[in-house]
Amino acid sequence: MKSNLILYFFVTLICFEVSAQQERVLISGEISSESNALENIHIINKTSKKATTSDKNGVFKIRVKEGDELLISAIQFKNEIIIINSLNIKLLTIKIILEKEVNSLDEVTIEKRRNMAGDLGLPNAGKKPLTKLESRLNAHTKASLPVAVLLTLIGGAGGIDNLYYIISGDRKKDRKLTNLLQKDKNEAFKKEQRQNIRARLTDAFFINTLKIPVQEIDDFIQYCDSKNIDYLLSKNRTLEVIDVFIKESPNFLKSLNDKK
Repeated sequence: MKSNLILYFFVTLICFEVSAQQERVLISGEISSESNALENIHIINKTSKKATTSDKNGVFKIRVKEGDELLISAIQFKNEIIIINSLNIKLLTIKIILEKEVNSLDEVTIEKRRNMAGDLGLPNAGKKPLTKLESRLNAHTKASLPVAVLLTLIGGAGGIDNLYYIISGDRKKDRKLTNLLQKDKNEAFKKEQRQNIRARLTDAFFINTLKIPVQEIDDFIQYCDSKNIDYLLSKNRTLEVIDVFIKESPNFLKSLNDKK
């Protein structure tokens, strides 16, 4: 009986000690980093499912026991996992150093700006926007000076603005500038067409077959413009274009000899 009592005493003592070892204690923690933003960092005891946050100095308190797993989390830092050891329990402190999170952007694909008017099915959505010059010309009357005066007298739209635009010579200048710009645009188009023709037929065709000097090829193609070669090429009627060139080459060569 006495031995059973002693055994019961030792078993109780061992259970009490184990229980004491398993009881969580309150420890103080301190977070440090290169960043000064140490407030409201989350400290989560994943084992006990308890959590706390740090103050502006990075200091916090939380109950732990040996083996507990702490998750330290904040948007400006990389997550850190800390396992509580016996030294932490003995000193009742823990120091944690956090590394700043470097946020890198995902690859961005830049798409061509969409035409919202087209998506909405609005009228004239596909038309190219007017230039400032075109807008200025369209904003004023296209009528002659006498008609513009008459419109002004009867209260027509534009009024004095239209008269000033005409009398000052601004309309004439704008129209002249428009014509020059259109001429440049047409010339650029013609140049591109000549390059396309030369690329398609090759210079050897002009030099060896038609006997056109290489420096005169562009002039010869331009010489044949009146035969609608651009239209024929747009319809892939290449054989007809070649026929035009063969027929016109003697006349072009003759004109070259006449100039000498």
